[in-house]
Amino acid sequence: MKYWLTTHWPHLRTKRQDAPHDGVWVADDKRDVIAPMKVGDLVWIYESQSGRDIVQEKADGERQLLKRHRGRGGVVTLCEISATPEEDPDSQIEKYANGTSIWWRWHAETRTANSAGFVSREDLNRLLGYMSTNPLRGFGTRNSGLMEISPEIYAGILVAFRASHAQEDDDKLRHGRTSPRGGPGGEGPIHRALKNAIAQNPSLVLREEGLELVQLEYPFGATGDRIDVLLRDRLGRYVAVEVEPECPVGHIAGPLQCMKYRSLLAYQLGREVDEVRTCLVTHDLEDNVRSKSEKYGIECFEISLDH
Repeated sequence: MKYWLTTHWPHLRTKRQDAPHDGVWVADDKRDVIAPMKVGDLVWIYESQSGRDIVQEKADGERQLLKRHRGRGGVVTLCEISATPEEDPDSQIEKYANGTSIWWRWHAETRTANSAGFVSREDLNRLLGYMSTNPLRGFGTRNSGLMEISPEIYAGILVAFRASHAQEDDDKLRHGRTSPRGGPGGEGPIHRALKNAIAQNPSLVLREEGLELVQLEYPFGATGDRIDVLLRDRLGRYVAVEVEPECPVGHIAGPLQCMKYRSLLAYQLGREVDEVRTCLVTHDLEDNVRSKSEKYGIECFEISLDH
C-alpha cells in the first residue's frame, strides 16, 4: 500500500461548502505522477483557502462565472483509491477567470473513509518538514498537486486528524446515549459469548488490525435501539457490530439492524453514511444472507466460538 497527499481547490458555490472532497485529478501532461496509484492506496486531501473561478460559455455565447467558496486551508478528507487511474472521458479544458486554463485529464476514483477531522496548513507543513508559512502553491511532484508520502508522514497526519475531532465525537456519542433499559433481557449464551469476545479483542476476532472498542451495548436514547458492540477502526471510522446467534436462509433481522445503525450513527455524528461501517457477526451464516448483506455494504463474519 502507498500513501498520498493531494490538493483540491474549494468547492464551487453550486455545491455544499462542507461536502467531503473525493477523487484525484492531475493535468494532461502529468499522467506519470498519478499512474503508480493502486486500488487500496490511501490519500489525504488538502483543501486550499482559495481557488480559481471557472468561466463557462453558454449555448448562446454568454459567459458565466462560477465562483468558489472560501476554503478551509487544511487537510479535510481521507480517501481510499477505488479504481485504477485512467483518462476521465468527461473531462475538458477548464478556463478560469484569471485567463489561465487546465485540462484535468487523468483521474483516480476514491471512496471517502473519513471527513470528520482537520489538520491546518501550518501543522501539515510541520509534518512534511516545510516552513510553517509555506503556502503549498505548486505543491507535489512536478507541480501536479499530488505527491506520494511516507508511512511515517501519513501516520502523523492521521494522529492529528483524528485528535482534532475526538472530543466532538465523544460529546455527540455521550449526548445520544442513555443507560440501557432493562439490560440484555433474554440474551442467549451464544449471543453473549460472541458479543463479549468481540468487545474483549476486536482485532483478533474480526481479523483486522487497529480495531478498538468504543462501547459494549451502545444505546440510542432517542429511539431505544442499541448496538451490540461499537468499534472504531484505524482510519477513525465507526463500526457498528450486530451479533446474531445464527442467520438461516431468509434471515433479515440482523441485516436490517445493521443498515439502521449505520444511518443512526451517521446522522448523530454528522458524517456521511458511507463513512460508517457495519458488521453482521454470527455463529452460523447462510450464503444467501451473506451475499444479500454484502450487496448493501454490510460486512459479514461467521465466527466459531472456538476462534
